[in-house]
Order: sequence, then C-alpha cells, then structure tokens
Amino acid sequence: MRSGTDRSGRFRRDALVNRALWVLWICAAALLWFFENNRATLTLLIGSAAIPALSVLDARSLSRRAALKLEAPELCARGEVFSAALRSSRTGLLSSLNVRARCFNALTGEASEQAAAIPPWAGRDPEGIAALDVTACRCGVLRLSAEVRACDLFGLWSSSPMRCEDSSVWVEPRLFAASVSLAPGASSAQDSERFVRLSSGGDPGESFDVREYVSGDPIRLIQWKLSAKTGKTMVREYASAVSEDILLVFRNSAAEGHAPVPEEAEALAEIFLSVLHALLREGYACRAAFLDRGRYAVSGISSEAELRDFETAFLSLSWEPGEDPLARFMFESACAHTALVCLNAPDACEVPERCEHFTVIAPGSCTRWSGQSFSATGVLARGLML
Repeated sequence: MRSGTDRSGRFRRDALVNRALWVLWICAAALLWFFENNRATLTLLIGSAAIPALSVLDARSLSRRAALKLEAPELCARGEVFSAALRSSRTGLLSSLNVRARCFNALTGEASEQAAAIPPWAGRDPEGIAALDVTACRCGVLRLSAEVRACDLFGLWSSSPMRCEDSSVWVEPRLFAASVSLAPGASSAQDSERFVRLSSGGDPGESFDVREYVSGDPIRLIQWKLSAKTGKTMVREYASAVSEDILLVFRNSAAEGHAPVPEEAEALAEIFLSVLHALLREGYACRAAFLDRGRYAVSGISSEAELRDFETAFLSLSWEPGEDPLARFMFESACAHTALVCLNAPDACEVPERCEHFTVIAPGSCTRWSGQSFSATGVLARGLML
C-alpha cells in the first residue's frame, strides 16, 4: 500500500485540529453570549453545542447499523497494483467512517498500512466506498484487514473497531524450468521391502535397538527395567519400511532470529515450487513438507489439483520462531530420497544416517536473488540432481 503511515497520521491530526477549533468556537460563543446576552447569541451558543452532540449520536448509530465488506481480487500478478475497496451499507449524515487498512504477506514478512475515510452521505446512494490501492510486491498470499471506526465530524468521539471480515489475494509466484533427475542407481518405486533402523515403526516383532528417551516418544515404548539400571530413560526402537517416494522439505524456521529478508524468502519459495512442478512433470511420486505451527506438515503430491491445493497453503506460511524440529522430523521420516530447500545448510547431526540420498538447496554466493539465479550447494550425499 502507499503512504499509509502519512495518511493515517494526517487523519489523526485532522481530528485533533477539528477538536481544537470546536473548543475555540464554543468558548468564543460562550463569551459572546456572556457580553451580548440576547436571543441571537443564545441561539448561537445552543447550536454550537447541539450540532456536535447530534454528530456524536449519528456516529454511534452508524457504528451499530453499518455492515462492512472488504473486497479485493482473488488473483493478481507479482508487481501489479490492484484496487481494493471497503464498502459500507450506510453512511452517516453528520459522521464519517475512518479506515486503517493493513496488508500482510506472511511468506516474506512484509506489512504496510493505508488510511482512508468514508465521508458523510452526500447523495442518493446511502452506501459508502473507501478505495484502496495495493501493490503486490512479492509472491504469496496477501492478507488484507481493515480497522474501521465511526467518528463524529468534530473529533470528540470514535467507536471501537467495527466488525469487518479479512480478504485474501493470491499473488502468483514466478516459476522457472527446473531439470530434475535421480542419482544414478536410484529408483522411485512406491513400496520398499527395506526397513530402516532409525525410523519408528509399530511392530514389536521388529525391534532393532534401544535409545535414550526423546521428547515426544510414546510412554508405552519406555523400557522401565533398563531405565532403572542405566539411570536414564530408555525407549525401545522399532522399524518401518522405507518409502521410495521423494520428500521435498521447505525449512521455514526462524530459529534464533535467523529469518530471511523478503527477497530471499520469495526466491526460496519460488525455487521450492519450481522443483515441485518439475517433479510432477517428470512423473515422480513426491511428498512436500513445511513447518506449520511447530510441526512439519506433509502432503502427497500426485496431481495438478493436489499441487494447487498445496500451493495455497504453502504461500500462506510464515517463518516460525522457536526450536526447529527438523532433526526429529528427518529422524521419523521414511523416504529414501530427500531434498531440503533452506536458507542455511543443516548441521550434520540433523541428517540421520538412514538418509541415503540427501540434497540441500541453499543460497550460493550471489547477493541478488531471482528465479533463475540459485545454486544447489552442500550436497551431503548423492540424491536429487538439480
């Protein structure tokens, strides 16, 4: 949005100016009546007090009776300036609606504000419209919200924020043609007869090892006798079959405050989606995951419809602070081929031994990001060849 802070500050200044002018006017009318005690000066004094009172009453009525709707297009291109509008089912005769609109892109963390107003009714149509111009600077899902307050014309009273539903705008990412192939000798079958030692299964007959308890392990796996002997809480480790699907992980963790700048966040998202489209185009079965409220959410991608649904959720993600459960997620995932899109390459301890084919896609030495400029670095083992 454009010049939101300046316009919002202007409205606040206007309200203070109107209030100050009214105070001066009512004082002048009172003094005039005091020295010229007649019907004309009394009428002026009463009118100077009655009109603001009527304006406040009109603003109160407007705040209770007006229905608001925030309208915006569902789709727009990156860099496009689109028009949004706040519609009110009615306007006041002696009051206005002050609007403070906010646009937030969770993917890039960018936010902007814009102020507008719906003036008093001055025509035949009782509806009021506040026009907003929004610039879709980067890809993602823009969340538009509006704080609307009914105010009198003299700056004496304003309502609490009125109810107004948010609106969302899909800003399309710029995808590029990515060439994807598996490492020599790797396959992509749906099922596997291999079992992994470091993945938690559920068959007691397939117990491989015991290890120290990790937060989140089921209580039923605790080996109480062994724990008493060792002095540490130990759990039994089971096994599960290795999936030969491809797992593509987007690491949207802002642990320790290491969130990317908007340009980097957008570029990482476009790389991630470009690789997903390439995998689907090449006919590979794949799964995609990103961090959602402290856990990595996994979705199977096998059709254009599933990819479109995933994109909608993916472009609404945010960079989450706090501890990153990547190591735990990789420990529990059972995919033979894994690719990680991230800002910084993971530590070796975050990649379990069972990850035979693991590829890291992280930024290279380039300082300016674009869909056509990235490098696949930090390849820990042969895997996806991008």
